[in-house]
Amino acid sequence: MQRQLQREAIDGYIATAEAEHGPVDPAEVAARAERVRAHHAAHRSNSAPAEAA
Repeated sequence: MQRQLQREAIDGYIATAEAEHGPVDPAEVAARAERVRAHHAAHRSNSAPAEAA
């Protein structure tokens, strides 16, 4: 249910952006989503506790 609500919110943001700036390019969206995923993955790996030596 939560994912459905998130998807509906994202759809709303996309509709607003398209109304203000024109159609959204799916390739650009995919590229930006990948950059966000990579950013979060990098920060997750950096936030892991260091092993005790």
